[in-house]
Amino acid sequence: MKRRKLLSLATVSGFGLAFGSHRYLSWQFPLTYDHCPAIAPLNSSPRLRFSVLGDVGTGGKTQYRVARTLSCYSQVNPFPLALLVGDNIYEYGKIEKIKATFELPYQKLLEQKVQFQAVLGNHDIKTNNGADQLAYKPFNMRGRYYSFARQNVRFFALDTNPNAPWQEQLAWLKKELAAT
Repeated sequence: MKRRKLLSLATVSGFGLAFGSHRYLSWQFPLTYDHCPAIAPLNSSPRLRFSVLGDVGTGGKTQYRVARTLSCYSQVNPFPLALLVGDNIYEYGKIEKIKATFELPYQKLLEQKVQFQAVLGNHDIKTNNGADQLAYKPFNMRGRYYSFARQNVRFFALDTNPNAPWQEQLAWLKKELAAT
């Protein structure tokens, strides 16, 4: 191959890579919250309104869309609570990814003072058996299993992982249910 043809191919390939990587990288940045879709206010006033999320994502475009929709919805129909039902940090529960997989996508909800309550999923226990997430304050976990109340509602957060202390947890749950 002659030098001129090699340079031409390299230039075209370079533009392709630059264009392709721009398209690839552009979705990794937060989507704008400037314009929310039209969301109608609810006619009812429930005693407690909350959202539930599971398998929250890797910090990609789809996760930002979900977060944006929740934030926009919360601006019209506020909810004070978001339940995270596991797999909070993909893919291996590494706390180093918390900014990309939680803090940035849900920044607007955190600014709106939505409180998150989490439990550990099977991906979360792959690193340090989930201990780092248990200690992460914005997840508000009081242990591998716990209960909490909001208004007149009691929630029970259970550890359903294979390595959960099943007998201990079951005894605790029976005692908690009897007391409510």
